[in-house]
Amino acid sequence: MTAASIGASFHMPRTEPALSDIARTTMIRSKRTPLRMTQPSEDTEMPSTSSFNKKRIIPIAVLTTISATTIAAFTGHLPGPLIDATAPPFFANLPFGVLFAGSYEAYPQTLIYRDLGATVISIVGASLFVKACTYPVTVGKLQPRDSRKIIHTFSAPLFILVWPLFSNAYGARVFASIIPLMNALRLYLAGTGGTGDNNNDRSTADGSENELAQAISRSGNAEEALGGPFVYVMVLLFFTFFCFTDSPVGVISIATMAAGDGLADLIGRRFGSNNKWPFNKDKSVAGSTAFVSGALVASFGLISWLTGFGVMDPLDLNTIDLFVRLLVISVVCAAVELIPAGDDNYSCNAEIDNHADTTVMGRDSLVVGDYEQPVNVVGWNPESQSQEFKTVSAAVMYIHPQTMQQYILVFHQAIHHPDLKHHLICPMQLRVNGVKVNETPKHLEENATEATFALQATAKDLEEELTIPFNLQGVTAYFPVRKPSQEEYEDALIPKIDMTWEDLPWNPNDPSFMESEEAMVDYNGRVVSGASSRGHDQRVISAVNSNFQADEEAHNSDYRLSCVLDNLVCVKAVKSRRAPSSTDPMQLVKKWKIPYSAAKRTVKFTTNRMKKTVLHPSLSRRFRTNDRALRYNRLRHDIYSDTLISGTKSWKRQNKHAQTFATRFGWVRAYPMQKKGHAHQALSMLFQQCGVPPVMIVDYSKEQTEGEFRRKCQEAQCRLKPLEPYTPKANAAESLGVRELKKGTRRKMISSGSPKRLWDHCIELEALIRSHTSSEIFMLNGETPETYMTGQTADISQLCELGWYEHVMFRDTAVTYPEDNEVLGRWLGPAIDVGPAMTAKILKSNGEVVYRTTFRALTPEEVEDETHQTMRQLFDARIQGTIGNPATEPALSDIARTTMIRSKRTPLRMTQPSEDTEMPSTSSFNKKRIIPIAVLTTISATTIAAFTGHLPGPLIDATAPPFFANLPFGVLFAGSYEAYPQTLIYRDLGATVISIVGASLFVKACTYPVTVGKLQPRDSRKIIHTFSAPLFILVWPLFSNAYGARVFASIIPLMNALRLYLAGTGGTGDNNNDRSTADGSENELAQAISRSGNAEEALGGPFVYVMVLLFFTFFCFTDSPVGVISIATMAAGDGLADLIGRRFGSNNKWPFNEDKSVAGSTAFVSGALVASFGLISWLTGFGVMDPLDLNAIDLFVRLLVISVVCAAVELIPAGDDNYSVPLSAAILSSYLLT
Repeated sequence: MTAASIGASFHMPRTEPALSDIARTTMIRSKRTPLRMTQPSEDTEMPSTSSFNKKRIIPIAVLTTISATTIAAFTGHLPGPLIDATAPPFFANLPFGVLFAGSYEAYPQTLIYRDLGATVISIVGASLFVKACTYPVTVGKLQPRDSRKIIHTFSAPLFILVWPLFSNAYGARVFASIIPLMNALRLYLAGTGGTGDNNNDRSTADGSENELAQAISRSGNAEEALGGPFVYVMVLLFFTFFCFTDSPVGVISIATMAAGDGLADLIGRRFGSNNKWPFNKDKSVAGSTAFVSGALVASFGLISWLTGFGVMDPLDLNTIDLFVRLLVISVVCAAVELIPAGDDNYSCNAEIDNHADTTVMGRDSLVVGDYEQPVNVVGWNPESQSQEFKTVSAAVMYIHPQTMQQYILVFHQAIHHPDLKHHLICPMQLRVNGVKVNETPKHLEENATEATFALQATAKDLEEELTIPFNLQGVTAYFPVRKPSQEEYEDALIPKIDMTWEDLPWNPNDPSFMESEEAMVDYNGRVVSGASSRGHDQRVISAVNSNFQADEEAHNSDYRLSCVLDNLVCVKAVKSRRAPSSTDPMQLVKKWKIPYSAAKRTVKFTTNRMKKTVLHPSLSRRFRTNDRALRYNRLRHDIYSDTLISGTKSWKRQNKHAQTFATRFGWVRAYPMQKKGHAHQALSMLFQQCGVPPVMIVDYSKEQTEGEFRRKCQEAQCRLKPLEPYTPKANAAESLGVRELKKGTRRKMISSGSPKRLWDHCIELEALIRSHTSSEIFMLNGETPETYMTGQTADISQLCELGWYEHVMFRDTAVTYPEDNEVLGRWLGPAIDVGPAMTAKILKSNGEVVYRTTFRALTPEEVEDETHQTMRQLFDARIQGTIGNPATEPALSDIARTTMIRSKRTPLRMTQPSEDTEMPSTSSFNKKRIIPIAVLTTISATTIAAFTGHLPGPLIDATAPPFFANLPFGVLFAGSYEAYPQTLIYRDLGATVISIVGASLFVKACTYPVTVGKLQPRDSRKIIHTFSAPLFILVWPLFSNAYGARVFASIIPLMNALRLYLAGTGGTGDNNNDRSTADGSENELAQAISRSGNAEEALGGPFVYVMVLLFFTFFCFTDSPVGVISIATMAAGDGLADLIGRRFGSNNKWPFNEDKSVAGSTAFVSGALVASFGLISWLTGFGVMDPLDLNAIDLFVRLLVISVVCAAVELIPAGDDNYSVPLSAAILSSYLLT
């Protein structure tokens, strides 16, 4: 519990007696003895009665108000329906003039009950709607501003939609007014915490009211509930009571306020960034258009709704007149909405000041963070009194003059001057953050461009650079900005650009600026030939000086910072001194209870890298969520980084690259990754596992100098230093990391015979081995690079027991008794950050990589044992069939060659390949297109055949020869058909496309979890087996009753058969083991539908499955239930038998077939029976299959007989179930059902 929460719960100091109660209570709880009722001590605070009862205010108020209104209605104090509306002349023309005169009937009890019920329904509906809008905010799925506008837009119109539930009695408006009245009370309690005081502490407020307050506020501040939302419900209350259904004025007013204004904000924020109104930058053309559209549609719709139900008298206007008048009202109201309510722009200038060594933000900036490093500023007169300013992160709003797009510019580590009317921007502070600043006016530049006299910055979510052109005021360059609101700053749709460093400490006196500049020129000041740099435009400055001291008593030198203290170009010399630490020693004395001398030493020799955010004043100051600077260890040595590119995609993890990190003394780490763009993820792993270096040295590749990589380095306070282009030898990650890793990986994989697609595991191991190997590098002095890097003696326990790809025996928990759970595997290296310290990665025979701590090397007896040798040979054969052939020198050359070309970064030359260089196969190149080409060809040929009359249409007369008459598909051999109408051709073509797309998505959904290791291949196989065919039958009603429809439908299983053939043969027709050239999607399919992960199994049972499906689709389709029953029995019956049998059948095996179980057979019968009965009912219900001459019970019994017999056939240990089961089902159903 935090101090704040303790303070909210206990309103007096915690004394010894109070603490004794806690101790006593805790002791009783730990003993788990019955609690005793004890007399509370005098200083124990009892729960507040007001706080206890406050949660009941809303339900009590609702019940009281409803009860009072109901009693008033029953006692005659509320009138019933209006008889004669005769108002005094002054009120006659008012929309609610009827309230002031007229005669009413008595309020009938039936109408009272009706209005009472409508009120209850409205209250419950309103509560559910508000809860549905507020709950996503509480769980972080929705922003408060979005929830606010959703409630704003839809709550009032939805309330009007239930008005027809109320009666035509005058008292009905009183019942209806209870709903907005209760919501007004909820908002009042939410905004005041239930006490009526506008305090900031909401700790005692009811949870539901807190949710409401947070959800309908712009920024999450509960006090905003008393602003716009409260006015909203009061307006709704006003028009509900005074207008209700008597006049359209109330409806139009409410609809315009709700739908018009709400949609204007929602649509304006989404689509209005580039079309702002010139006279009001907070409003957009898109928002105004949405206002008019929303108000018009809502007003017209609600009036039509009420008049349609007869609760509002129709207007004496036709539809067009009403529409036009509502359009005029909406346009005028939209124009009124454009009038700014007040001056909230706070427009000012951000001036480029070359004399400033630190940015100074003025009063018109939004302070979003406090570094807690105050600056004492003293004027030029030594006798003048010093002023203390904060070091902050501040934001300003910039609106691009051409596109009207809004941008939030955030300046970190800036000095905040609350009285300064403008901002002073230090260009050097911008440049080191990657912002390009060009201060030469366009009229002084010979070849001026858009980048001349402008600055260019990039946000992480923007694809293009933002160019901010400068203006001139005298000789001062500036650009206009304004202070953003808190809502605008938190708006995710407005891009945010960090103009200066947020985390890396800004030191304008850093000698690296001077060193970098001197390295660019010779002793004569001429630029060194070939030199290239981002440029450090260091400027010596004067006027305001900021002192970044390490210790106030040890340093007194001043660093200069210019600061203009008014709107004129007038510079006053001042001197500032920045505190050496953000932690006060006295704070540690109080918090830690230590002596002052110890606290002072602690502050001197520690760091406090966190910045506090101060955006929400209603909360106590909170720390920002980014804590990389504290979370990770700090390393002492600089690290180089480079990206290795492989020509072979790795097994399972599908990696094509590896990010390497290395030092000059041989320490190296490698993190395989799928894309070059994942380099920042490898950086995160380095920070987490090893630590953060002071400098990260990289080349000029985009993935290492921009985006997330750069941002993460800054957040971790790691300086990013790009190398000069075309100098690959300067990067130790390439010369000492990538090159040596390639050599070691190649040696290990070739000598061990491991598949080359395991290169990513091998390179991880090689990096660890090199880092733990002592070398002759002078600076190591005999130590290992790991020891030198971390300062701790390196431990090689995880690395020294086994070698790469060595055979091991490990305990497989998936193996059940009586099988031996000690199985053979291959060691792939230690598992970092998984399980205990000695956890290793073990390769199983099916290609799966598991993590185990229980493993051992082979004993000498096992190595020599012939049986064990045979087992190892079978293991390697399965691995080759699953992953690929062993690595060879030419096979690994593509990894080295690709990386070498990239590291040189020189134009590629066309060279004659060596004899051992494998050229890309043309058949492999075209193989990926086989499936789409086959699909398009088959569909096109079938469609052409249908249009040219080669496929018949619907059947007219089915007269088959006697021999075929009793067969289920005898109609195919005789009969007369109509022509194939074009409408049916288009229908069948569309059904085919839908089926192909659906089948592809279903297969992808089942294969993808296998590729990422979330699902076993055998489970994926059976899921596809069980559900694919029944799902295909479910779409048969989409096809027509034409004979040609079965041809279109047969395309789906035909294409799947082709996919399985390509997957099982590698696309060449040869049943080879090397799948490296196969298409990725076909590999996924082959692996996912095989029992063991072997791709060749795709040509077994799965291929038979789709061929059986193709047979019955073409020869039976919807003509006979035989095909449906056969397919359902094969799919659902046999599929569920395997799934349920493996799960629950271990203890109930059949005595004559131990591979089958009673549980599996029961699942077979249940699955086949339910699927057959359900699919026949589905097709007959849609009218695409003729009903059988059987009642439901007879059909159920006959299907049960078929299912039981097929389940018995499945128990016979001979043949493939994929043809024995459907064949048996076809024979039985032909006999029993035709």
